[in-house]
Amino acid sequence: MNKISFDELKNITNVIGSNNIDSVTLFDYFRIAHNTSVLESSFSNPLFFVLYLTHEEALDAWYINDIDMRSNLLELMCNYPNYTFIVDKTMKSKLKNCDYKYIMVEDVNQTIDDLFNYFKSKSHAKTIAVTGSVGKTTCVGLIESILKQKYNVFRIYSKRITPLVLKSTIINNLNDEIDYIVLENSIYYHDHVKILAGLLNPEISAILNIESSHLGIEKLKTIDDICFYKSYIMQCSKKCFLIKGDPYLDKLHLDSDILKYDDKTILNNSNLQLERIDLDKITIENDCFNIDNQIVIEPFMLSSLSKKQYAVAYEIGKELGLTNVEIKKGMEEYIPVENRVQKEIAFGKTILFDGDVTTYERIKELSDNMYQNKYLVLRKVGSAENTLRIANIKDFFDRYKKVYIFGDVEYLEELKDGDNVVVVNNHDFMQDLKGTIIYHYSGYFRVWDNYDENNLNIYDKEKYPIIKEEK
Repeated sequence: MNKISFDELKNITNVIGSNNIDSVTLFDYFRIAHNTSVLESSFSNPLFFVLYLTHEEALDAWYINDIDMRSNLLELMCNYPNYTFIVDKTMKSKLKNCDYKYIMVEDVNQTIDDLFNYFKSKSHAKTIAVTGSVGKTTCVGLIESILKQKYNVFRIYSKRITPLVLKSTIINNLNDEIDYIVLENSIYYHDHVKILAGLLNPEISAILNIESSHLGIEKLKTIDDICFYKSYIMQCSKKCFLIKGDPYLDKLHLDSDILKYDDKTILNNSNLQLERIDLDKITIENDCFNIDNQIVIEPFMLSSLSKKQYAVAYEIGKELGLTNVEIKKGMEEYIPVENRVQKEIAFGKTILFDGDVTTYERIKELSDNMYQNKYLVLRKVGSAENTLRIANIKDFFDRYKKVYIFGDVEYLEELKDGDNVVVVNNHDFMQDLKGTIIYHYSGYFRVWDNYDENNLNIYDKEKYPIIKEEK
């Protein structure tokens, strides 16, 4: 974790006052966006930033609610007496005769930006960012695993990276030992990718795919809109990798220094090169990928999506000078992030367990696999999508030999009709299946790891039985 002295802080940002702070005090943690993976009590002199955001920032869908900690300042100080609080000048009257430690600055948000830019300026790390509609997280995990064979790599992970999460992570963790930062850029409102790419300026970027995710969100009325706004990930890139043959990505092209979508101008970047990855360079042999006749690797899942993920990770590894031996080793050591798809031994079978939420695009990608004899088991179906979108996942059932749906799942009435659909009430049928089993349990990935004898109070064993066997 990074550290900074009070004297150093005063040289970085506009400090206008302080209380009970020694000039040589060394601060060793910056509490901006709360990080549950960090044990804050282990730090000697942590800083607590009393945040506030404008209503407009909250409306831009970065944050669920407005954030303004100033009204609870004295309560926060009482609850965290060992912290030094970063407050703005509007708190001056409230802090009169206060005995708690604080540093008063002109503007807390500006101080965060000053620290963010300061630690960025001290680092030589270059950024690699991936966007797309499906598969970003896994692709970034693959890239990280490969690059770690040669470089010091720092991966920024959050299901939903916001500017505050990004700034907090960089301020606390970016140091001069890091060679590459890898992360995904998600889009929830139209300009989110543009803002995130503007903060860290990815030198290398990639777009995996363009699907209908987020349709209907502000300014994202068509799939063309989604592709257009995701393309801002390239605004500072020297090279962007695109999957050749994607009907939307194929519309992106350079006209001199201008990136265009069909005939519509997106941005100007005189350093940008587009490299289109031909997936034909990956062939399938005995459930393995043969990549460019250089690497034979068994992927975590044999699917069209994983083909794109491995292709992008391979090309970025080659771009950054890794050998085929190093790339193969990184691929072999890769473990799917968040356990979204993982091989498990259960019910006397090897199954591909999928714990992601149920969305149309998710089920589509799961079904677009290359196994010859395959089954889908829907144990729990849950989504924020409307019923129509859930019902439409039946479009992909015919890609399986059989689809088994448990009789107590949500949306059963919308899903149960189909020539190859079987409604079941227990797992007895699995003993007879011979082939590849994809077992979908909607629940944001954590059900499998958390399901054990100590967590039966969390998961209803009778309603959602999972039998996990020792490997």
